[in-house]
Amino acid sequence: MFFVFRGPYLDKKGLAYVWEKIKNYLKYRNIVPEQSKTYTGVLGTANNWSGATFFFGSIRPTGWYDLWKIKYKIHTYVPGKNAYDMVAEVMISGEQGNMRAYSSMNTVAAYYPAYNHELYRLKSAGYTNGFGHSLGVRFYSAYSPTTAGYERTIEVEILETENCEFTFYDSCLPYASIPGTGSTNYDNYTEMNYVTNGLQETSDSNDVNYQNRIYYSSTTAAAQIYRYQLLLRTRDGQAVPVSSANNTFTTGKTYSSIPFDPFGEIYYWNTTSAPAAGANLANAAMYRQILADLRYAFDLDATDAHKLTARLPVYLTATPQADGTAVLTKPTGSVIGPLTQSLPTSEDGLIYIYLGQAYEDSKPYRLELTLSHPVYWYKNGAVREYSPSVNGHTVNSDVPANAKFTDTTYEEASTTAAGLMSASDKSKLNDIDDGAEANQNAYGKVWAYNTDGNVLYSDTANAKTDTMVLLEGTNVELSSEAMYLGGEYVNALKISANDPAYDTMTQAQANAGTSTDGKLISPKVLNDTITGKVGTNFTETSGSTVSAANNAWTKVQSVTLAAGTYLVKFGVSFASNATGYRSICLTVGSETATLDRYAPTQNAVSGRATDMMDTEVVVLTAQTTVNVHAFHTAGTALNTYPFIKTLKIK
Repeated sequence: MFFVFRGPYLDKKGLAYVWEKIKNYLKYRNIVPEQSKTYTGVLGTANNWSGATFFFGSIRPTGWYDLWKIKYKIHTYVPGKNAYDMVAEVMISGEQGNMRAYSSMNTVAAYYPAYNHELYRLKSAGYTNGFGHSLGVRFYSAYSPTTAGYERTIEVEILETENCEFTFYDSCLPYASIPGTGSTNYDNYTEMNYVTNGLQETSDSNDVNYQNRIYYSSTTAAAQIYRYQLLLRTRDGQAVPVSSANNTFTTGKTYSSIPFDPFGEIYYWNTTSAPAAGANLANAAMYRQILADLRYAFDLDATDAHKLTARLPVYLTATPQADGTAVLTKPTGSVIGPLTQSLPTSEDGLIYIYLGQAYEDSKPYRLELTLSHPVYWYKNGAVREYSPSVNGHTVNSDVPANAKFTDTTYEEASTTAAGLMSASDKSKLNDIDDGAEANQNAYGKVWAYNTDGNVLYSDTANAKTDTMVLLEGTNVELSSEAMYLGGEYVNALKISANDPAYDTMTQAQANAGTSTDGKLISPKVLNDTITGKVGTNFTETSGSTVSAANNAWTKVQSVTLAAGTYLVKFGVSFASNATGYRSICLTVGSETATLDRYAPTQNAVSGRATDMMDTEVVVLTAQTTVNVHAFHTAGTALNTYPFIKTLKIK
């Protein structure tokens, strides 16, 4: 027996909660994108601009004269070829048909994976006609953009948008296939390379103003700074090196004990120069965002005990001080210094400053240093954002320098002075006699009505001490509700039937999968169960080339899975053919592939292959075969190239 939760139903309340938790767990960082899309098998048709440039989405401003901005992350790679792997964070802004500013941070200074960012700019007429600026990427002619075996995978995450709406194209498009392409709607192209980090503005005339490289003529070294150090800031603005090392040894490093500002900026000293304590750092190579080698600052190298795990967050650890500063502190058991890749699960007295994420498996000591550095600690049973304290009191907002923490004492209220109540209220209370009773027989009669307004029960109080008792029964709830009766509103007793009560499932029961029938599961237990069981990598089952008949479903790949709950990513690449449409679907066991099932459909495009992918959640109670099917109306048999990726989450 099995259950399959299909794509359209992920919007439902329960499955949406599960899906969001799974996505958050698998993210490289703790940033949830507004939307994302992955394109696979992207291959150029010629070694030139028109044949090796692909656009993946449209930026539609809220108004033609509005200043819009979009920030996105793009991961471009060729599976199995490390040199062709790159991640970039990009910000572009503009208004009307102009690009006002552009900035990027790239993890690889090479043209292998990608050459340029591309912006196909809109005209006013194009905006009136309903189109948007097109966003894309270009591959370098010297690095195999058309060679079989070098098909790019492009993963795009839209992190932030302002005054615009972004829409992904179904597939990566050459400029000639962009909706509305041509001089009527579009003006020109703006392209920025993937090698230069930093900020470029319209007035720069293609000269780069390095936004992430800092020149502070007033910055001095708080201690001797050696090559490739991570620098912190003191309260008075001095630069503090994390360690006093001038080598890449994994033992013997001495870490700074100078108090620093945990909310201050963090820099990477990207040079071999070694200024002494007190030296001015003018015209020095300090970077706020860069791919940093941490072997000189921490006890890191490529060995198992001293390496970082790629694509996981990295945190600097320190002990908070009474004055709001912090001092670097190794977490318990650390052999790499005051550094960790996980947040605490219990209160340990440390704060955790987010630095960025570990970059790659081949060099597990490199860090993508980010611009923002939120600070966390474990407090009151959970990981929370860190707030410093003054004399043991938590400071949640800006406090004047002369503020004092004091207790306030109030006098007892009297008829002549206000206190915990006003003088007039006290006077009213004084006018009430001792033992006074007000309207003791509050309910002279009790009536019970049915929904037709007929009296089912009535009773009259004979004395002020009369008591009427109403009892709730099994799955019956009593409550009060206002109703209009006899020309006035009165309080009515409402009797409601409840659903049967269920016990709540414990975490241990959820983990073991036993004693769970008929029990409710809380969001926390659901979250902890999922995040505790989700692995970090999908298991990919690559298929072989399969010929799919015209106008019929063809099973192109299968995989046998043991009992459990799985995320199943599957896809099919159809050979180039301009006729008809393509569709794929997933079946379990002996299910029949039909268009009535949930099956994404995509029209063919002239001159290129059709790539399709989908994701489903599959629950199996016994070992079962999961199958990928392909359908097309090309008019002739087509070669297909399928794949299945599975991730067991329970």
